[in-house]
Amino acid sequence: MSLEFESLKPRGSEMMPWSAGNRGMNRPKNRFVNVLPFDHTRVILSSVEGVDFSDYINANHISDYNSSGEFRGREYIATQAPLKNMVNDFWRLCWESNTTCVVMLARYVDRPSSPDDFNPFQFSRPDREECTHYWPSTSISEMYGEIEVEVMSEILDGYRRSPHKWIISELKLRYKEQERRLRHYQFLTWTHLESVDPPEALVHFVREVRKYAPSPILGNPSNAPLIVHGSAGVGRTGTFIAVDIALNQIEKKKAVNIASIVSQMRAQRVRYANDNDELLEICSIIMTKVGMVHTEPQYVCIYKCVIVTLDEIEANGIEFGDPAPGNHFERVVPDREEWFCSLSNI
Repeated sequence: MSLEFESLKPRGSEMMPWSAGNRGMNRPKNRFVNVLPFDHTRVILSSVEGVDFSDYINANHISDYNSSGEFRGREYIATQAPLKNMVNDFWRLCWESNTTCVVMLARYVDRPSSPDDFNPFQFSRPDREECTHYWPSTSISEMYGEIEVEVMSEILDGYRRSPHKWIISELKLRYKEQERRLRHYQFLTWTHLESVDPPEALVHFVREVRKYAPSPILGNPSNAPLIVHGSAGVGRTGTFIAVDIALNQIEKKKAVNIASIVSQMRAQRVRYANDNDELLEICSIIMTKVGMVHTEPQYVCIYKCVIVTLDEIEANGIEFGDPAPGNHFERVVPDREEWFCSLSNI
């Protein structure tokens, strides 16, 4: 597994253009100096009259395509957690993309504590900020630029067999004479750089999101992408998107290729800073290599989520049917290492 993860480190993707995020006026809009969006997939906002570079936000379109370029699943927008100076632009992103669902995987600050000790409604922490609280904290609506946001309801939910919790908020957005509804999911207990344990909790969470924002029919992509963010918008964000794509591939294609999923995402979001990169002269950075699905534990977590799903299918007596050409399984192989290998070779 370690060798497979290491083999996915960027090569050609390091050379993809990333000029927009490194322009002087845009640098303060990036949460991390070494996490810049590729130009060819970056989300371009409408320009605000009289405001230079107002079309920039640190976000990329992510799509699930096969090796032939055929669209197979849903569209995503992977973005960083809003900074205080970018909250208005985040809501412009939501409005202009026509999304009906936002998935937040970060906490307000990064504090390495157990889920049992975490208070989801305590916004102020002495530790490093992961995300600005970018929607109203009361039932009173607030204006974010020209967009009014109102919290209609909030419920605390979670996975019954684990301490993992999330908040589901129903929001109302108003812009001029138009009004829309948006559902906001906030996963409360996923620590920076780590995976979700047990993986059943993440599978359950992804399924909850899929119920509200189901993947479109193959060949008929939705025009409303799913917006996903953690803090930098690469580690937890990439892991969530990869699990959602994997579940869709199992359902539609009867096969899954995790290495390919991650490689495709890495070709669509984030410029990778090299050890000798000029960006590192700006400030001291602990980790210079970043990418979608940032750590090996997160990569392993995707495999575990797939195993959980396939085990459920097998336990419920659901047959995979005739595998498509090139697929290497119809059921879970007892030897987990052999199963990982067979999936990797699809």
